[in-house]
Amino acid sequence: MAAELEIAGRWPSPIEIGRGWSRAEARTWNDDFPDGFVRLIRGSSGFLRDVSERLAELAESDVYSPALLESARRVWVRSGYAPAFDLSVMERSVEADFEPAPDVVPSTEHDIDAIAAIDRVAFEPFWRMGPAGLAEALKSTRASTTLILKADGVAGYAMVGAQWGTAYLQRLAVVPEGWGRGLGTNLIRGALAWAHRHAASKMVLNVKPGNQRAIALYERHGFVQAREVAHVYRYAG
Repeated sequence: MAAELEIAGRWPSPIEIGRGWSRAEARTWNDDFPDGFVRLIRGSSGFLRDVSERLAELAESDVYSPALLESARRVWVRSGYAPAFDLSVMERSVEADFEPAPDVVPSTEHDIDAIAAIDRVAFEPFWRMGPAGLAEALKSTRASTTLILKADGVAGYAMVGAQWGTAYLQRLAVVPEGWGRGLGTNLIRGALAWAHRHAASKMVLNVKPGNQRAIALYERHGFVQAREVAHVYRYAG
């Protein structure tokens, strides 16, 4: 019989779940949807299944995975997960040093509320991240930062991480009144400049297949559709 799971924290705040060497982190999907979200740090499919069962009980709702590429899916499928949503994968090389716009700077702890507010107005309710999701995304790569665009306050942000030679544009958003004013361009260039300084050879991002505004923006800046598709998985038991 498997040992009991050890849970640090109190749901619905973010929690850490462990059993021996195995570790996972979990939180609510966002402030609007109480579904569970789990990130496997290390462990077997059996551990992930037990974590997901426990999280389903705590959330009293569905449990979702991060966006997964083909190489990372096996353990989730063996744990009882099935595809729920597709995300397009776009990528481009980071072959030159980009000069960021002077109004794109690293964020500070004082910018957290403004970043969360932009995330809330820029995305549909299900796809918002909320403060917990934004904080969790920063921990998903070895190096990471949140860049903000200053224009009468914080007008946009880009969350970017890097590890093993690849940079990930994890999130980009600007205030709706800033659409079409080049704010997204400045943030992308700032993210590429950061990626170059962290020795990344390419940058990868996920985007909803129907989000034509975002896809067109990324295509204008050299991103192309990758052959691979990312999936968010839902625990099916």
